Amino acid sequence: MQKTSRTIETYSKNEYEENLISVYNHSNGLSQSVVIEQTEKILIAFPKLERPFINLLRERFKANNFSDERMIDSVNYVIDNYTGFDKLPQVADFIKYDRKVRVYSHAEVTQYNLWRNVEAIDIGLSNPRWIKKEDFEKYKFKKWIKK
Repeated sequence: MQKTSRTIETYSKNEYEENLISVYNHSNGLSQSVVIEQTEKILIAFPKLERPFINLLRERFKANNFSDERMIDSVNYVIDNYTGFDKLPQVADFIKYDRKVRVYSHAEVTQYNLWRNVEAIDIGLSNPRWIKKEDFEKYKFKKWIKK
């Protein structure tokens, strides 16, 4: 069985447990060309940032297993949404970016009768998990195949 690097994280929101999974497949890695392209973009958007910061940011993207797609989305998100007037973004502003979708267990799909609206996916566990069909199609998750 091939392991996937997508992970489920559990977050508590007002006493409601919600299972989420990153839409990014971290095993794809980070290419040098995307790192160069995106760090240049950061320097254009935030010209007061210095090279040592950019070098640290590159290191942190790699250490946090960013894929090309996640790095591009992270940089675009910070550029589009940073509101630190007269301040510069920090490493965490880029690294904390992730896009997640809701994952359902078999019990939840049964309890809420979601069978028509979900697709079984393989996240490297012994049993499948389910996500909404639109998320399955949009983010190209690996379909569960009974073993």
